[in-house]
Amino acid sequence: MVNAQTKILGVIGDPIEHSLSPLMHNFILKKIGMNFCYHAFRVTDSQLPEAVAGARALNFRGLNVTLPHKTRIVRFLDEIHDEADDLEAVNTVLFSHGKMLGFNTDVIGFMLAVRKTGVDLAGKKAILIGAGGSAKAVALGLLRLGSNEISIYNRNEIRAQITADFLKKKSGSNIFSARALSDWQLYRDVENAAILVNATSVGMYPDFEQIALPED
Repeated sequence: MVNAQTKILGVIGDPIEHSLSPLMHNFILKKIGMNFCYHAFRVTDSQLPEAVAGARALNFRGLNVTLPHKTRIVRFLDEIHDEADDLEAVNTVLFSHGKMLGFNTDVIGFMLAVRKTGVDLAGKKAILIGAGGSAKAVALGLLRLGSNEISIYNRNEIRAQITADFLKKKSGSNIFSARALSDWQLYRDVENAAILVNATSVGMYPDFEQIALPED
């Protein structure tokens, strides 16, 4: 039961209506008997500074961060740790002793998901659709899983190139390339790739039938 001692957790993003995080987290919290309540909050780009300040003022205990705020929230945090620092992208915020601490669990989460499928990426090509904070985490995960060639496709080729250059600099590896999503090279790459990962918002609930690839 929610009472005056209930601690607040949540997830912020836009859109957020698709999120199953409240259902999953509240089920687990109830199961283990913790007096926490987890909510989903729609926060637009322009609302992000106020939302972060409000969460701090209201003594939130933690936040998950999803599209499109994973990179933008970094500037509002007191500290960023581990892979969040490497990627300059945060998906988890911990409120501790008056500070907001940023972490990134996307890399390990993606790697665990791939390993569960049994797909071996060692020495193989990977295709990544998207160029945001989630894409950076996926790209790093693909590199750690042994992929030797990672092609980044995005509607905006310039943004794809910026992401590829960022990853080259951070990882010290030159296996990243960038192309526009409309480039016909995509179809040749698909034929030779071991995995294709969609790191965009296309296809999220409830629009499962949408695909990130060009229809033609």
